[in-house]
Amino acid sequence: MADIKTQISDDVKVAMRSRDKERLAALRLILAAFKQKEVDERIELNNEQSIAILDKMAKQHRDSIEQFGQANRDDLIKKERQELDIIESYLPTKLSTEDINLLIENGISETGANSLKDMGKVMALLKGELLGRADMGEVSRLIKAKLSSENIKLFNFFFCSRRFVERCLYCFKLWLEKFHKISLMSYLLALISSM
Repeated sequence: MADIKTQISDDVKVAMRSRDKERLAALRLILAAFKQKEVDERIELNNEQSIAILDKMAKQHRDSIEQFGQANRDDLIKKERQELDIIESYLPTKLSTEDINLLIENGISETGANSLKDMGKVMALLKGELLGRADMGEVSRLIKAKLSSENIKLFNFFFCSRRFVERCLYCFKLWLEKFHKISLMSYLLALISSM
């Protein structure tokens, strides 16, 4: 994958030559965000950090579009959509919901997560794979739902197992109390009927 920052810098030059003011303005905003991050943290951005910034900018534009839609500002919606399209053109292709669910299930099994307490482990594992390719808020919601359902399944398993053990112990107690009156076959029939 080519360096995103270099690609955007080259695209700025192309936009300047073609006198595409809207595209040029959007690209300069992106470069300004990159530069801001580099200056603030005194680092040189890599592709992963650049994608994180682009993802954040895309989310801000989506929120702005929603707000402008509520205020019936079609002119501002159009401008935000154009900028959003430019930003998204530098992001990796979005994953389908099925692919995201598959990655989440693999992440849960790989980390051994079985409750909401383990959600951070799964998010940390998947963040690198999903950054820029999926809405992380949605991913978080899906992980939470899966871990909650796994937790419920686990609870139901233990609850049912506990009831089964209690029934077995009860039948065993009855069998011991009335050992001389109950045969082994009767005990097994009593155990099966109690399920």
